[in-house]
Amino acid sequence: MVRLVLMTGVVLALLCNPAGADPKSGNYWLDACTSEVGVRRAACAGYLLGFNDLQSVASLDAYCLPSGVTLEQTKHVVVKFLRDNPQRLHEPIARLVLKALQTAFPCRDASRRSPALH
Repeated sequence: MVRLVLMTGVVLALLCNPAGADPKSGNYWLDACTSEVGVRRAACAGYLLGFNDLQSVASLDAYCLPSGVTLEQTKHVVVKFLRDNPQRLHEPIARLVLKALQTAFPCRDASRRSPALH
């Protein structure tokens, strides 16, 4: 049920794009993840939840979240990376989230990481 609500938030946030930013860009998602509007924050949470689920289900090992890392903590890591790298905000959000999480949560065993994602 929670996932359904979050995914609904993602769809609604994509439809409510007041800044006119590309919904696949870091610009759009930095705004969504730091928004005071609940549906936009829910969209951010839904996107990150899906991103982490894909990582674990596909066994990509692009990054290794330690036990106990929360969705909110993941959001803070991504938002910090976006704020620290404004020159990259035009890039696709998937690339930026991946880089943020790889930097913050590298796999200790580099052989576990998929070479395509380095």
